[in-house]
Amino acid sequence: MKPKLAVWALCFHAGLLIVASTRLSVLSWIWGKHAWTWDYFQYAYQNGWGYQYQSDYSPAIVLLYIAAYLAGVTGYAMAWKFLPHAWPGLGGVLSGLGLVSFLIEGSHWLWRHNLFWLVSCPAASLLLAGGAIVWLGGTGSRRAEPSASPNGGSAAPLDKSRVTEGPPSVN
Repeated sequence: MKPKLAVWALCFHAGLLIVASTRLSVLSWIWGKHAWTWDYFQYAYQNGWGYQYQSDYSPAIVLLYIAAYLAGVTGYAMAWKFLPHAWPGLGGVLSGLGLVSFLIEGSHWLWRHNLFWLVSCPAASLLLAGGAIVWLGGTGSRRAEPSASPNGGSAAPLDKSRVTEGPPSVN
């Protein structure tokens, strides 16, 4: 697998995460309508009886978060071989927690339950994705030099002072 696909998946992850974590306000900010807001970190848990759960998120925002975190899990899985192992591990865990959180949030549409568990850190996810994109972009642009030595190392530079023109002279 090429790192180019991982770069595209992580770019898609970052873009969707920006739109979702600003609750679409970044789009209206771009067009000059009003200021944007950003949910850079969220943690909440609630489970119990005696209340009716009311979501703070619209269905569009929940679907954007699910798509963003799914792209993050996919991108880090594709980039596993190309990044230092702590990097895709942390990015994959953050994306996985966000994905599970918003799948639980979306499950309220299918059946009534009172479980609410939300773990989302778009700020850290965006920093990790940006760093991974830069790292993978640098890795993909470097080209391996062909090796002339039999052991796979680089060949010794050619010493031009020892090269003679024409056949050897006989004295």
